[in-house]
Amino acid sequence: MINYLLAFLSAVFFNAIPFFAPGTGFVVTFFYVKYELNLILLIPIMVLGSTLGRFILAKFTGKLASKFLRPERNENLSYFRNQVNKKPIHAFIFTFIYCALPTPSNLIFLSLGASKVNLGPILLGFGLGRAINYTYAALSFSYIYHRIAEELQGSVTSASNIFTQIV
Repeated sequence: MINYLLAFLSAVFFNAIPFFAPGTGFVVTFFYVKYELNLILLIPIMVLGSTLGRFILAKFTGKLASKFLRPERNENLSYFRNQVNKKPIHAFIFTFIYCALPTPSNLIFLSLGASKVNLGPILLGFGLGRAINYTYAALSFSYIYHRIAEELQGSVTSASNIFTQIV
């Protein structure tokens, strides 16, 4: 159970920092492969942690932006906020499609946080999209990991391969 808690906390941490963090798909795969966690439990835990982390990032960015941006920048952000808030279904669809792909989302949440948009539909799209993304990442990366491990094990322990490597 402690490994699920560590996975959740790592998802929150890596998604709350704006730069220089590994993709959460790799973090999901690490916990899935290293600790052999149940993927059906791990994915929702990681999605909740990632969503919370992006929420923290957006809110923190919003507080900083209002203090440090020039007034004309705030006007641009206000226009952007009004456009996004007018059609929340479009914001949801865009975020869902974008986050289902293996693409970084930190810059989206930095700009959304700075403009102080309604994060509800965006976080829902993020969570559902990332559930697809993390499932695909965990299954594909773990398959690749096991194939490479299998090949390396076979190549090192095979008598003919050992002889070939010596000669």
